[in-house]
Amino acid sequence: MVPSPDRPAIDPLVRRRERRLYRRYPVTLPVRLVCRGETLEAGLEDISLGGAAVVPGRPDWKGRLVRLHSGCFGHAAGFAARVTGGGPERLHLAFELDPEAEDALTMFLMLSAPPTATP
Repeated sequence: MVPSPDRPAIDPLVRRRERRLYRRYPVTLPVRLVCRGETLEAGLEDISLGGAAVVPGRPDWKGRLVRLHSGCFGHAAGFAARVTGGGPERLHLAFELDPEAEDALTMFLMLSAPPTATP
């Protein structure tokens, strides 16, 4: 698309934010990823009902199904997720949750969310 006065260019960062269905919350939490019997100790950077970002990355895991575990999630089976991208520094995960896992993640997010200011 070519920008014009009646059709301004859209910043790619804004476009990416508009695609997100769920708000991401910054979280600093140690987690464990399991993929085909291999384990990666990692750190959670942010999380939403739709997915998460963890560090460090494993580019060779792109497209694979993983399980994200933490004792803080209240769900012993962990959360199933697909590795959608990232590089050596970070992995991007898209959750593939059953109803029980979705309930556990919702509770985790509710309890982890920063308090809102009262007017």
